Amino acid sequence: MADTADGVRSWSRRAGAWRSDVLDKTSAHPGRSAAVAVAAGYLLGGGLFSPLTARLVATGVKLALRLAVVPFLTQGIFDIAQGRALSAPDSDDSGRRKTGSAARSNSNATM
Repeated sequence: MADTADGVRSWSRRAGAWRSDVLDKTSAHPGRSAAVAVAAGYLLGGGLFSPLTARLVATGVKLALRLAVVPFLTQGIFDIAQGRALSAPDSDDSGRRKTGSAARSNSNATM
């Protein structure tokens, strides 16, 4: 019987510590607490597999792809405009095109 009473007291202490911890975090970050409560209610209400969730996920994926791909494409377009193509066959290490006899000697050496 003493073991049961000790177990109840131990559980009561842990619950009290948990409660004070949650209250401290809620008072420190009320916006985050409200967002977590809204998200939990949305999920528990069956919103995970709803059309709204599908639209939100699709929008997030599109936005992430745009943020990842657009800088890559603009850098590629900028490089092409500057004449720095990724694989220029008659360019030296500096990225400049060889002209005149240097380009002819390079093409003769590869034949």
